[in-house]
Formats: sequence, structure tokens, C-alpha cells
Amino acid sequence: MLPPKSSIEETHKAYSHWLSPITATMVAQQRNSVQDLIHCGNTPLWIKCISEESGRFSIHSLPSADTEARELTAFPFNVRSKVHEYGGAACLYMEDEIIFSNFNDQRLYRLSLKETASVKEPSVNTPQPITAEGPFRYADAIWDQKRKRIICVMEDHSNSDSKPINTLVTIDPVSGKTQPLCSGANFYANPRVSHCGTQICWLSWNHPYMPWDSTNLWLAKLNDKGELEDAMLIAGANDESVIQARWGKDGALYFISDRNNWWNIYCHNDTTVTAICPFEAEFGKAMWVLGQHSYDICENGDIVTAYSKNGQWYIGRISVQSFGKPEALQQLLGPYPDIKKLFLSDDKLTFMAGQAESEDLIIQYDLNTSTSNTLVGLKENKDFSGYISKAEELRFKTADGSELNGFYYAPQNKDYEQSTSNPPPLIIKTHGGPSSCASSALDLSIQFWSSRGFAVFDINYRGSTGFGRNNRKKLYGNWGVADVEDCVCATEFLVKTGRAHPKQLIIRGHSAGGYTTLATLTYSNTFHAGASYYGISDLKALAQECHKFESCYVQQLLDEPDLSSTIYQQRSPLFHADQLCSPVIFFQGALDKVVPPNQAQAMVSALKEKHIPVEYIEFAEEAHGFRNNENIETALNSELAFYKETLSL
Repeated sequence: MLPPKSSIEETHKAYSHWLSPITATMVAQQRNSVQDLIHCGNTPLWIKCISEESGRFSIHSLPSADTEARELTAFPFNVRSKVHEYGGAACLYMEDEIIFSNFNDQRLYRLSLKETASVKEPSVNTPQPITAEGPFRYADAIWDQKRKRIICVMEDHSNSDSKPINTLVTIDPVSGKTQPLCSGANFYANPRVSHCGTQICWLSWNHPYMPWDSTNLWLAKLNDKGELEDAMLIAGANDESVIQARWGKDGALYFISDRNNWWNIYCHNDTTVTAICPFEAEFGKAMWVLGQHSYDICENGDIVTAYSKNGQWYIGRISVQSFGKPEALQQLLGPYPDIKKLFLSDDKLTFMAGQAESEDLIIQYDLNTSTSNTLVGLKENKDFSGYISKAEELRFKTADGSELNGFYYAPQNKDYEQSTSNPPPLIIKTHGGPSSCASSALDLSIQFWSSRGFAVFDINYRGSTGFGRNNRKKLYGNWGVADVEDCVCATEFLVKTGRAHPKQLIIRGHSAGGYTTLATLTYSNTFHAGASYYGISDLKALAQECHKFESCYVQQLLDEPDLSSTIYQQRSPLFHADQLCSPVIFFQGALDKVVPPNQAQAMVSALKEKHIPVEYIEFAEEAHGFRNNENIETALNSELAFYKETLSL
């Protein structure tokens, strides 16, 4: 903690001169929390990020009255898949075993969870490989109980001269033998076998679409050999995104679709598709990663689900007796800043929830007694008391008349007095994606700034998820225009309402948010400095070099499939660097395959030729998103020093 103040003058320092106990080290260590939940009955396992080991993901058991949480996958195992580069769904629980994808070699491994004779908890065993070495990646696995086999997504990188090939495959868990089950589409996800074992459903989609644009839900029979028969399309089209299909005990097939603008839950039974609860809320998220699970089905047919409305998350129960009516939904819990995963077992609901002022939690809720129990995480962290700025949702009008929102974090530090004469310097934070969204869950990378006297506005620009399909589509054809306008309008609103200093305006973002940052600095004169974390400067180059999952995404966002079109140069900050006059600091991972280093390097060279204050920091061992603690600390401290020097803060 900070030493006591020696005089009253010390409490009246200028905003950006505040000292804070929330260090860059603490920001890096915040990742030492819940990352994923593994469904295996009433005692689920969970995945923790170990930041001190370059962000390694490890499976842990839950703590109990007698034991602490135990690590089950020791170093060097790293439980992460690289399918689509973003991964997800790296674990499968089956009959006292965990099947998981290991990041370093992308092979599938088996981990026994059988109890020891003396202690009633999972024993620590050495994971054993199932699949052979090779250029293959696996994710979104399920257990086909009837045929004693694994079914999963496989990504084949055998041909380095072309894009990888994605298929659905079956894997013998003993021999590791892999056989094709379904192929032909560009992408697959969400294979699920019916409870009786005679049917299977899955999702597929093709270029140029992303899974939040268009996916197809398929249904097929499984014959005696375990092969597909009579496959038919159940839902999905070029203007419909279907996600999270799963089976009810009665054989009904449930799924989430945005066919009526909002991601709502639907039921397919025989030939009929019914919206079980039409509601202006999102019951799912954009499928950037595999394995999302935001609803589950009770024994009596009721559905327990997470849903998002106006940027906040809730848990509700949809009564089977009132399917088809909005009033079928009864709120049980919330609001929470975020809910990441939800599973149901024997009327016990286990879910991951974000908090505004402390770390993410794993909570178990009893549907019969309406009581909650926190299994993992702290509801309150007293070390942060007096230093955490609570998010304030603000709404503003943008250039096209739309009303948008974001979360404003005022400077907060109990050791200093707020100025009554001068507003604080402002940082606009542009989220990535761009099909993602801002969240009010505790983010120490925001509190790092607000506790040092900076205001932060985490903006949901047009195109952000969580507000319906129509809002997502507003960015298509307008990327580099609408998001720029929204950042400028938000800043003008904050200055006008006295929440930001008009001469101390900063914008920062990562990935697609880095593009919005560079575009805003280039095409407007609103901001005085910026930071691009692995951001995009040349849209055509990105479209030509991008990995398979997003290889047509730029074309979608520009609504122009022809790479020779002038719009690619018009919207690329690199070709208009002469218009950029503000200092910029760049951070880049040398191993980044999503946004390659040449994107930042070319922009840095262009700005240096203009003699614009610029700094470039590249981390040799980092890819897309930094995982090494020391690198995260270096980036934040360097960014702060850059603003202080270039803006004379």
C-alpha cells in the first residue's frame, strides 16, 4: 500500500499525478482467476489461468470443507485448443476421465479422475496422449456413450500452402484412431448426440460469413455403424445465426437463433420450430470461441438460462407450461456484469459470473431452496477498497441519431481529492472484435488508469454485440466510419458534460479496437494521443494474410468482396498517415497470426517519416493477446510513461 501523506497538498495532486496501489503487476495477475467451467455433475471442475507461467491454463478441482482446490494438470500441460486460433471447448468430461487439448502440441490427452483409496477427491495422475503427433487441432468434443467414442471438431493443418481443413471426426479413446464423420463445410461446431444415441446435430458455416452472421443447424440419424444418415437442415440461412444446439430428455432439439433480431431460444420438435420465449434480450453471445453454454434444461422441461439486456446479465427460468410467451421467463438472479457459462445438474445450477468490484466467481444455486453458495472466488477484495471506480452506464446520441451506451469510470483514489475546477484526462477504450462488447465486470487494466486520475469510457460503438442483430449489422459497410464517428461523438458528449478535459483526450484499443483507434486518430482531430495493441493499419494486407476463421471478415465489414476496390485503401490508416498528427505507441506480438506484425511496423515507419512522436514495442514470444506477466507490465507502464511525456501530464 502507499505511504501516508505528509501534507494536505499531497492529496490535491493533478489527476494524472496520482499514485496507485493497483500496479501493472496486479493487472497481469488478475488473470489468476476462473477461465472456464467443466460440466461433470454436482462437483464441476474449473480451469484457472496461471499468469506466472505465461498464462498457462490448468484444470482444478473445487474446494470443499475439508480440502483446498487442487491442480490436476501440472506444468507443462496447458489446457487450450487452437482451433480457429481462438479455441474454446478444450475439455470433455466422460466417465471419471477428462479429455483435453494440450496447447503445446494440440494433441488430445486423457486424465483419470478416479478417487484414491484414502481421500475422496480426484487423484493427481499424469495425462496420457490419445491422438498421435501431427498437424491437427481438436475442440468441442462430446462423448458418444452408445458407441464409446469421442466426436469432435478437427482442424487439419497438413498443407502449409493452403488454409486448414475443418471436419467432424470420431476418435477411439483407446487407440486414438480418427475417422471422418462429416466434411465439406468451411467450419463446424457444436456436435451433440441425442440422449437415446440415435440422432446427432451440429452447426456448420461457410465463407464469407462469420458464425454471428450465418450458421446452419443440421440433424441426422446415426446408423448401426455410427455413420450419418438422412441429414437435413433444421435452421439457419445467410441472414440467421444459430448457436448452442442441445437436446432435451424428451428428444426435442433446442437452439438459439437471431432470426427475429435477438438471440432467443427455439425448440424443434418433429417439423415444428417454436420460439419458446420471444424477448428483446440476448440469450447467447457471438461465437468467437467454441463451447459456449448459456442455458440448460430441467428434468421437467423448464429451461434455466442466462440472458443479457441493456448491458447487464441475468439468470431466469422459462416455464415449459408457458412456452411461446414472453411472460414464461421468470428472473431468478442478477443483474451481473457478465455470465460466462451455466450448467444444471439435479436442480443445482452452477455458473460463472463477473463482478463489478472483485474477481469472477463460480456460484452454485439451488433451484429448490433458492439459495446460493460461492464455490470459487471472493465476493469482496478489501485490498481494492477506495481505489475501484464503479462503472456508470452512460447513453449518448451518435452521428446517425442512434442512441449508444458505454461504461464511464471516473477517477477514483481514496488518497486524493477530486479537482472541482478541472475535469480529468479521458481514455476512450475501443473493444476488439469488432463483434464484441464492453462489460462492467472488474477489469484492472481499466482501474490501473482510473486510480491514477484518468477517466475511462469503455464504448459500445455501432456493431457491438448484445443489442440484437440489427445493431451488429450497422457496422457492415461502415467499418472505419461508424465506429470512428461513435468514438468522436462519445468524447464530445463527455467533454460537454464536464467528464473529460478537452485538451487531454486519449484513445486506445486492441486488435479490431486497435484499428478503430488508428482510424479515429487518422480521420478525426479529436484525440491528442493513442495506443494500438496489435491493431490493423492496412485492410487489404490483412484480408490477404488473415487466418482462415477471419479470412473473409474484412470483406464483410467493408461490404466489398473485391480486394482491388478503392475502399480498402480509403479505410486503411496506413495510406492516410499524413492526416495523423498525434503521438501513438504500438505494442505487438512477433508470433501474431491474427494481426501480423507488419501491420504495426508499416504504420510506425510511416509516422516516423512524418516525425510524429511514436514508440514501438514488440514482444518476441507473444502472439495475439499478451500472456507473459512481464510483457503485460512493460506494456502498461510504457503506455503511461508515453502519455506523461508526450502530453506533458
